[in-house]
Amino acid sequence: ISTLVGAEAKKGEAMEKLSILIDGEPVTFASPPLLKDGTWLVPLESFSKRIGAKVEYPQGAEMAVVCQADRCVPLKFGDIATGALRVDGIVYASPAAIVEPFGFQLQTQSPNQIEIVKGGIKMEGIRNIAGQLALDFTLPDLNGKPKPLSDFRGKKTLLYLWASW
Repeated sequence: ISTLVGAEAKKGEAMEKLSILIDGEPVTFASPPLLKDGTWLVPLESFSKRIGAKVEYPQGAEMAVVCQADRCVPLKFGDIATGALRVDGIVYASPAAIVEPFGFQLQTQSPNQIEIVKGGIKMEGIRNIAGQLALDFTLPDLNGKPKPLSDFRGKKTLLYLWASW
């Protein structure tokens, strides 16, 4: 999110501290949010925990995966707007990239204040699910050994499904 939820940063505007409310409750962090290139970033793990999500780091992949219930969202490192960024050993991400895929509404109150409200998951078309991780399931491999899809997280994977009705 540029500044907050897509608004461009205004030159000369004071932006020293970000205030976030989730359903009216203020959110505090052990590590403060960062303003990077006009984009507010929050500590990924503590923020995700606050919305009831967990964070995974697939081995060998330059990404973090945020999961809540049966939905997971990948965040590639280095992409400030839709991904994650590691700074001094802490992983940061934009609040919108974390909450919007899980059906939360993000409202900008001012350039330094965001309010996040729980809401239903928006299904306005395919663009909302593009880039989402598939639901985890387990199928047997060619040797009959059960393999969960999550074993391939962070790797390019081709699924060939065949059915006969």
